[in-house]
Amino acid sequence: MSNFGKPVIIIPAFDEAEFIGRTLGLVHGSGVDANVLVVDDGSKDKTAEIAAAKGVKVLRIPENFGKAFAFISGVKKAVQSRPIAIVSLDADMLKATAAGLNELIQHASNATLKKTSAMFVTSVREGGPDGYCFSQSSGMRSFSLPAVEKLSKLRIGRFKTKYVGYGLEKFLNFYFGNESKELFLSREFHAAGAHRKGALRQDVERGNTSRRIEKLSAFLNLRERKKIIRRQNFPK
Repeated sequence: MSNFGKPVIIIPAFDEAEFIGRTLGLVHGSGVDANVLVVDDGSKDKTAEIAAAKGVKVLRIPENFGKAFAFISGVKKAVQSRPIAIVSLDADMLKATAAGLNELIQHASNATLKKTSAMFVTSVREGGPDGYCFSQSSGMRSFSLPAVEKLSKLRIGRFKTKYVGYGLEKFLNFYFGNESKELFLSREFHAAGAHRKGALRQDVERGNTSRRIEKLSAFLNLRERKKIIRRQNFPK
């Protein structure tokens, strides 16, 4: 393993001042031995300043080009250290455990040692109306070094307008196809979800974010275990 650098956790973030400090606190609190890179995608709030104050590296993009652009920009930066694994993490995490992060890293690291291009993805419990985010649209992923070396060669300018919403996730599913593997770690990762961030503020403070979605998430997790990631078309 001496030929490889530490794992890198990439966190794309746009106007995430409300949650980025908590997310970084979860990563630091987990004790996971990894470098952290926050990619600030042209935020107009204090996202970059809060991240920098937490002692992590911050890559600033002067204009908002979208999550895909931010993530690939982060990959191009991170791959310079030849990390044994890269993990993508949403900026609005409410729960991210050491067990979950380490498992994502371990799977990707094993693929790197085998010189295999691989992406690992897990569903996430999200604070939306359905309380669940299926793996096909989940931002929680890990990548082997051969996989990110391929990603780092992409011409990222084309992501500016072509991919919206879950465009990055759909693209990654398509791009890696049979090289993607599904993990079942939704109990280890909870995210606020873009459509409920404001409503979740009080719940975050009380630590009750998962209670309302516990039963439905457990049920959906059983269904999710029966699914596999399928090759998808580019989003239109």
